[in-house]
Amino acid sequence: MENPENKSKMQLIEEIKVLHKKVTELEKSKSNLKKSEEALKESEEQYRSLTNALPQFIYRLDKDLKYVSANKAYCKACFKSFNKIKGKTSNDLFPKDLADQYMTSDRKIIETGIMQEFTEKSRSIGGGNKWVHVIKLPVKDNKGNINGMIGIYWDITKRKKAEQELQEKMNELETFYRATLGREERVIELKQEVNELLEQLGKNKKYRDYSK
Repeated sequence: MENPENKSKMQLIEEIKVLHKKVTELEKSKSNLKKSEEALKESEEQYRSLTNALPQFIYRLDKDLKYVSANKAYCKACFKSFNKIKGKTSNDLFPKDLADQYMTSDRKIIETGIMQEFTEKSRSIGGGNKWVHVIKLPVKDNKGNINGMIGIYWDITKRKKAEQELQEKMNELETFYRATLGREERVIELKQEVNELLEQLGKNKKYRDYSK
């Protein structure tokens, strides 16, 4: 018959083994978590460095439309540092008409999960109207749930102005061409009239016969 004392010792040893296993798993999990956190931090730093080097206006919102990040170009356009933007919504930062415009567009991305790309004329924060090309896309977690969105803006005002000037020049050339073409047709008519008069006078035609 097994000694009760020995049995208690065996149970204690088994419990210690189980606890040791759990501690080992916890330490391993903690180590993996630390590595994941370090990798995430490194990725975030790389993302910030990349976006800050770009001239485009780039920002990221969470699902509640609060700012998670914004690059230097975006902050400069808003006349605010990122510390004054982080955790805020457009309602906290911009005049009501602009805030309503931005939030309506951003909310649509989060609600539909569909990327949008478009060009629009919008009033800038500093005043005046600017043409911008916009790309907005949803951000999803590892389960596929939408937890925010990213917006990217290009200021294409200069390009639009150049396109408009080019179109105006093309319109001018077309108008000139039509006017010139009309004059040429009138010159031909006059030459034909001269030929007819010369023919009536029994003289040779001065110009070639345009009727053929």
